[in-house]
Amino acid sequence: MNAPWQPEAEKIIRACCEAQGAEVFALTVNANRNDVRILAVVDKPGGGITLEECARLNRAVAAALDDRQLIPEGYVLELNSPGLDW
Repeated sequence: MNAPWQPEAEKIIRACCEAQGAEVFALTVNANRNDVRILAVVDKPGGGITLEECARLNRAVAAALDDRQLIPEGYVLELNSPGLDW
């Protein structure tokens, strides 16, 4: 079952990534009673996103989510590159 804020949070995450020239390949939100974990796998359209770009995206997404105050409790946000397995 999705949390009520989840669809809007997913839109914000995708919009932030697209604004920075990245694509979201996978997005998982696990929201339990007091534990929210958001995992996004991101890459550039041509591939080859750097660690610095992932860090910059993470900060931008976290700031956008915090500005909107959608998630009522604290959360863990992870933005990762797809790596070699994708």
